[in-house]
Amino acid sequence: LEAPALISDLGPTLLALAGLPVPDFYSGFDWSEVLESGARPPADRVTYYQAHKGAVQRRDAPQRVRQQGLLELARLQHGRKEIVRATNEHRWLFHLRSDAEELASRAPLLSDPTDDLLRWWHRVNDGLKLSDELPPPNLDDADVAALRDLGYLD
Repeated sequence: LEAPALISDLGPTLLALAGLPVPDFYSGFDWSEVLESGARPPADRVTYYQAHKGAVQRRDAPQRVRQQGLLELARLQHGRKEIVRATNEHRWLFHLRSDAEELASRAPLLSDPTDDLLRWWHRVNDGLKLSDELPPPNLDDADVAALRDLGYLD
């Protein structure tokens, strides 16, 4: 694993491959040089991840549904993947170059996350708090039927 690609990389990469300028506000990496000329991927790139259980907020749903749906957060850099579980703060650290299947954590289960991962956790929580303050969406009959078909509603 040299460097992970993220969905936010699609915009800059596709624009560059099409010969169009990439706006400065894009946060993703432009992979066009890696794809076209075999340039080295960004070896020092840090990427962050979050995992959630699905949350469809009903009018009678408890508060903080999005915050309570946060399962895990992770940080990946230099082939090292650090994961922390939001519910019980268990932590894992994997060296993906030697343990790609993530079988042997190199960190004690109840050790403290790194400062970088803690900052990411706070940033995610801040966003979830804001989204929990939003009013529930107005759903028409077609939306309700689609949610029911997907198993989100009884």
